[in-house]
Amino acid sequence: MYYDEVAHFFYSARKFGGKLKVLNAHAQFNQEEDATPRFLEAQLLSGNIPVQMYMNFNSPICEWGLILIGEKKIAIYDYFKDILIVLKNDQQHYAKDVLKTSLSFFIQFWKGFIKNGVAMIRGSLLYGHDRCLEKFAEAIQTNKRCFELGGELGQEVIEAMNEVIQYAKEK
Repeated sequence: MYYDEVAHFFYSARKFGGKLKVLNAHAQFNQEEDATPRFLEAQLLSGNIPVQMYMNFNSPICEWGLILIGEKKIAIYDYFKDILIVLKNDQQHYAKDVLKTSLSFFIQFWKGFIKNGVAMIRGSLLYGHDRCLEKFAEAIQTNKRCFELGGELGQEVIEAMNEVIQYAKEK
């Protein structure tokens, strides 16, 4: 399941900041004979942006997200609901700033939830697949390579995925 899903985390992180660098990873396994971890977490850099990946394979519900933390903003992406929340720095964490950040989170979440919930019910929630097809068609029409769909990004993502596994096995 890791190899099936984690590529989405990595190419998304790559898009936000740049080349991926795995800093650390840790996994906890259910049983010694079970190859599926209970959870897997990794710390990476995407360019200069820190990325924290956490996957819980025993969760009672499927919730996978990507959190990108910058100096001025934080981006939180929920893959299963296809919701992106971007929050600005709340500066000194005064009550008014914390409330403003919380309200922004709440509004962005519910806007995404309603928009994508309706699309899911209609059967039209495509999780970005439509954008991939558009980029693919554009690359064919213009005869220009698309980095997001190219082998270089695929190779970089696979190498980072394997590196996370190596770190996790070493611990």
